[in-house]
Amino acid sequence: MEEKVSVKGRKQDLELLKEAAKTAKTHFEETAKFEVEINIIESDFLNESSAGGVIIINGTGKIEVNNTLGERLQLLSETALPAVRLELFGPSETRKFFD
Repeated sequence: MEEKVSVKGRKQDLELLKEAAKTAKTHFEETAKFEVEINIIESDFLNESSAGGVIIINGTGKIEVNNTLGERLQLLSETALPAVRLELFGPSETRKFFD
């Protein structure tokens, strides 16, 4: 619910970022009923070797949402690891708590 946000992406995705920002702005304004300013950061890009995604920063710069593919895969590995471990090795006889 910010009125001003900045978006950082890869240099090779710049045109895609601009197009997506226009679509997101329109959709947000229709839903939230107030205008938003979306600034594409063209002076500082994500690493070209990254797999893509964006980092969104609020107007004050205090809140940063990392929605890059690398970050999403990291979160997935952390949350899925217990289930994968259980499937591969079965339940642990020494484990006392399951919360």
